[in-house]
Amino acid sequence: MSKDRSPFWRRRGVRLTAVASAAVVVVAGGTFWMSGGYAAWRNDRALDSACDGDLAADRVRELLPGVELTSSSELQHDGWYCSASAADEQRDGGAGVEVRIRNADEPFGDVDGWIEPGDWATPLGNGWTGSFQYAAEGGGERPGEARVTLLLDCGEQSGDGLLAVADGRLKKGEDFRDAAVRARLTTVLTETATAYAKRTGCEVKAGQAVKDLPAATTVRDHKPLDKASGTCAGVVDPATARRWGAGTVIETRAEPAPVERCTLGSRLGAPLYDFTASYGPYGERAQSSAPADVRAAKGAATSPTGRYRMTAECPGGGGTAVYDIAPDEGLVLDHKTLRTALAHFATKSATSHNCKPPRNPWGLTASTRLRPAAVPAVVRGPGPRRGPRGRSAVGRRRFAAARAVGCAAAPLWAGAAFAAACAAVSLRLAPWLPLSRRSAVGWRRLRCGLRRRFAAACAVFLLSRRSAVGWRRLRCGLRRRFAAACAVFLLWRCRAVSLWAVVPPGGPPWT
Repeated sequence: MSKDRSPFWRRRGVRLTAVASAAVVVVAGGTFWMSGGYAAWRNDRALDSACDGDLAADRVRELLPGVELTSSSELQHDGWYCSASAADEQRDGGAGVEVRIRNADEPFGDVDGWIEPGDWATPLGNGWTGSFQYAAEGGGERPGEARVTLLLDCGEQSGDGLLAVADGRLKKGEDFRDAAVRARLTTVLTETATAYAKRTGCEVKAGQAVKDLPAATTVRDHKPLDKASGTCAGVVDPATARRWGAGTVIETRAEPAPVERCTLGSRLGAPLYDFTASYGPYGERAQSSAPADVRAAKGAATSPTGRYRMTAECPGGGGTAVYDIAPDEGLVLDHKTLRTALAHFATKSATSHNCKPPRNPWGLTASTRLRPAAVPAVVRGPGPRRGPRGRSAVGRRRFAAARAVGCAAAPLWAGAAFAAACAAVSLRLAPWLPLSRRSAVGWRRLRCGLRRRFAAACAVFLLSRRSAVGWRRLRCGLRRRFAAACAVFLLWRCRAVSLWAVVPPGGPPWT
């Protein structure tokens, strides 16, 4: 029996098998290419190195499973942008994530640069200064859209930090009412922002992993005042709450956030008093757009609408924090308790952010206003002039302060007047100095008499109802007369210099 000794690759069956396998590979590859599988595979691989490697690609895949994503990054004038969006918007409903990071000390733009954190955003907690906001009830926005805001500290210097924001949108049929989904979007931002900070030289202190987030707070989530345990805890005491007519609160957890709020409402839940704490660029925004009726909480000036303000210097991205209270219109205001309540709210919030004790805003003192030109005319308008005893409490405090300053500066004024009088007498009146032949005793009596008259005039001024201008003129005249007399006496005592030699032979012109 003969044996087939032809090479292996020349056998007919082998050749047919190889050709068939190659055809299958080519057809499968073409099908994979034409169906978009290759593009999806390429985009998925590119996601790992997207945004200079800072994007948390695995967390994005967990947030948007089954969505083909394309990524891009860009450095613009208002910060760094990194996005991962759905390649097929019709199929996936525009799902994606966009991360924005900017310096915390840079102010927002007028329109396009503003980043709204949300009215009742939920604090992240777990060692992060941030908040989460989504449309919990629809209300014109999809519950599948959410925003996470985060402040990072790059150092202890005030304003040295980053503001990071992530806007997420889920695919069709999903929303952020699931706590696990909210935690995934938060993790995308925390890991991406931390990686960006390290790459750019910002040594941040990262918090713990966020595994669960409470649902968003709404204006209908009010509870009794005595049950307050978050941002409204300890703001007012029960007696003050009764005077204000407050019986409910709307609050969030007492955790650091870029913007914190507390609202005291009526027993039926109607908002009455709104407290706000703003940090980082949000604090700068609050200062630049302050209403005209805002007053310092530790000042003497009262706000016609009850709006008061305090500030505090915070380390890192917190910058200059701003604390405000804004009562509702039409309320009977107790300005003292309004200031006290704001101080309690500000102190509690500042402590959680490691800020310095709250104080009055820069340039806002006990008698000044934030914008004097915009004060209502009834406050600045003319009125009947009242003397020291008829002044209001504010007027008496201002008068006492002015009097203290005047008394402290009196020796300086007297010294200056005395020096001027000496110079004038030395230059112009020296030839006619011996116009008087008083003795030393006589000159001492004259000086004592002038001092008594000056002291009596000052005493009368404190008890009289003369205008301030009139009394200033009287005091200036008495001081000039006293200084001139002292100068003449001093030069008369120095008569050892023969001044008679410079007198004209006929004597002084009035003799």
